[in-house]
Amino acid sequence: MQRFMYSVLVAVALTVWATEVAVGAVATQGGPEAGPVIEARPLTLDMGLISNEAGARGTITLRNVGKAPLLIERVKSSCSCTVGRLEKSELDPGEATALSITLIPAKIHGFTAKKSLLIHSNDPKNPILRIYVLAEIEPEYEIVPQSIDFGDVRKGQGATATLLVRQLDEESLEVTAVKKPLRQLPDVAFSVVKRPADLWTSPGKVEYEVTATLSPEAPAGPLDGRFYVVTNCARVPRLMCRVKGEITGSGLRRVTRWLSGLFGSEASQ
Repeated sequence: MQRFMYSVLVAVALTVWATEVAVGAVATQGGPEAGPVIEARPLTLDMGLISNEAGARGTITLRNVGKAPLLIERVKSSCSCTVGRLEKSELDPGEATALSITLIPAKIHGFTAKKSLLIHSNDPKNPILRIYVLAEIEPEYEIVPQSIDFGDVRKGQGATATLLVRQLDEESLEVTAVKKPLRQLPDVAFSVVKRPADLWTSPGKVEYEVTATLSPEAPAGPLDGRFYVVTNCARVPRLMCRVKGEITGSGLRRVTRWLSGLFGSEASQ
């Protein structure tokens, strides 16, 4: 009797095991991993430094590493300055195609670009694949430094700071204005002066001084805001800069910071 019961239990166990194996095999054959799988190389296309006039081109390879046909439905760009064109939209398993990417600097109003392309496909696990396109655009001019830092300013004293706008391209540059967003930096005034030619870094390439003046009437507290240098450059007509600083109400804050730094450094030792 015991031998009979043992035989029955073994038979039941073998039946359950065989059923699980069969179900697992069916799931493997019909599961998502048996469908189309999209792969992009590279995921980030870095074009490096490009001309500010001519469009730059690069290529990303798209491959179907799955076991069913891959359909690339569309390629959507984050910006009209970035255009992606497919050689082929339907890929059999193991097949690859090229995605040609064109970056149009005339539509990029700055000196750096980080754009993206969304690739929509029938990949069940990754229906929308994002790839990035990076570039540095040859600048027509530069602003040095890019931001103004007044540092710590005692209330009632005011302060001034200056940055330079330098022409780098062959096209003549003119700084036409400095503008602030509404309700930003109400206690900071800006002025623009063309530097004498004998002070220019490169002969024939103009330079301007932009001076920021902090009013003595500015209230105590942190100072942080943005402003725009406006030029006649067609591609980059204005460039954003920042102003920051700290207006102290009295010498007490400086003493507090000094003591905090002193005891903080001792505690770390």
